[in-house]
Amino acid sequence: MTKSEVARKVAAVTGRTVTETTSAIDHMTNIIMEAVSSGEKVTFAGFGVFDMTAVGARMGRNPSTGESVMIEAKNRPRFRASKEFKSFVN
Repeated sequence: MTKSEVARKVAAVTGRTVTETTSAIDHMTNIIMEAVSSGEKVTFAGFGVFDMTAVGARMGRNPSTGESVMIEAKNRPRFRASKEFKSFVN
Protein backbone atom coordinates (compact mmCIF):
# COMPACT_ATOMS: atom_id res chain seq x y z
CA MET A 1 0.00 0.00 0.00
CA THR A 2 1.38 3.40 -0.96
CA LYS A 3 1.13 6.72 0.85
CA SER A 4 -1.54 7.93 -1.61
CA GLU A 5 -3.63 4.81 -0.99
CA VAL A 6 -3.37 5.35 2.77
CA ALA A 7 -4.32 9.02 2.30
CA ARG A 8 -7.41 8.06 0.29
CA LYS A 9 -8.54 5.55 2.94
CA VAL A 10 -7.98 8.00 5.81
CA ALA A 11 -9.75 10.75 3.86
CA ALA A 12 -12.76 8.48 3.32
CA VAL A 13 -12.97 7.68 7.04
CA THR A 14 -12.41 11.23 8.32
CA GLY A 15 -14.35 13.19 5.71
CA ARG A 16 -11.28 15.31 4.87
CA THR A 17 -9.90 15.80 1.39
CA VAL A 18 -7.09 13.62 0.07
CA THR A 19 -4.89 16.74 -0.16
CA GLU A 20 -5.46 17.60 3.51
CA THR A 21 -4.85 14.01 4.54
CA THR A 22 -1.66 13.74 2.47
CA SER A 23 -0.40 16.97 4.02
CA ALA A 24 -1.13 15.63 7.52
CA ILE A 25 0.71 12.38 6.73
CA ASP A 26 3.70 14.36 5.42
CA HIS A 27 3.78 16.51 8.56
CA MET A 28 3.51 13.45 10.81
CA THR A 29 6.35 11.60 9.08
CA ASN A 30 8.55 14.73 9.16
CA ILE A 31 7.92 15.17 12.89
CA ILE A 32 8.79 11.51 13.54
CA MET A 33 11.99 11.75 11.46
CA GLU A 34 13.08 14.98 13.19
CA ALA A 35 12.40 13.52 16.65
CA VAL A 36 14.24 10.25 15.97
CA SER A 37 17.20 12.03 14.36
CA SER A 38 17.56 14.20 17.48
CA GLY A 39 17.64 11.09 19.69
CA GLU A 40 14.03 11.04 20.88
CA LYS A 41 11.87 7.94 21.01
CA VAL A 42 8.42 8.19 19.38
CA THR A 43 5.85 5.80 20.84
CA PHE A 44 2.39 5.02 19.51
CA ALA A 45 0.58 2.88 22.09
CA GLY A 46 -0.76 -0.27 20.46
CA PHE A 47 1.28 0.34 17.29
CA GLY A 48 5.00 0.55 18.01
CA VAL A 49 8.10 2.58 18.75
CA PHE A 50 10.34 4.55 16.41
CA ASP A 51 13.85 5.15 17.71
CA MET A 52 17.48 5.21 16.70
CA THR A 53 20.30 2.79 17.39
CA ALA A 54 24.03 3.44 17.03
CA VAL A 55 26.03 1.07 14.86
CA GLY A 56 29.73 1.06 15.66
CA ALA A 57 32.58 1.25 13.19
CA ARG A 58 33.70 -2.11 11.89
CA MET A 59 35.81 -3.81 9.28
CA GLY A 60 34.01 -4.98 6.17
CA ARG A 61 35.12 -6.65 2.98
CA ASN A 62 34.69 -5.48 -0.60
CA PRO A 63 33.00 -8.49 -2.23
CA SER A 64 34.47 -7.88 -5.68
CA THR A 65 38.11 -7.45 -4.61
CA GLY A 66 38.22 -9.11 -1.20
CA GLU A 67 39.94 -6.00 0.17
CA SER A 68 39.27 -5.02 3.80
CA VAL A 69 37.37 -1.76 4.15
CA MET A 70 36.67 0.31 7.27
CA ILE A 71 32.92 1.00 7.63
CA GLU A 72 32.22 4.17 9.60
CA ALA A 73 29.97 4.33 12.66
CA LYS A 74 26.45 5.56 11.98
CA ASN A 75 22.99 5.89 13.44
CA ARG A 76 20.26 3.63 12.13
CA PRO A 77 16.51 4.31 12.47
CA ARG A 78 14.50 1.44 13.90
CA PHE A 79 10.83 0.52 14.28
CA ARG A 80 9.68 -2.06 16.81
CA ALA A 81 6.08 -3.24 16.54
CA SER A 82 3.99 -3.43 19.72
CA LYS A 83 2.63 -6.70 21.09
CA GLU A 84 -0.85 -5.69 19.93
CA PHE A 85 0.38 -5.05 16.39
CA LYS A 86 2.26 -8.36 16.29
CA SER A 87 -0.74 -10.32 17.55
CA PHE A 88 -3.05 -8.53 15.09
CA VAL A 89 -0.81 -9.56 12.20
CA ASN A 90 -0.61 -13.16 13.43
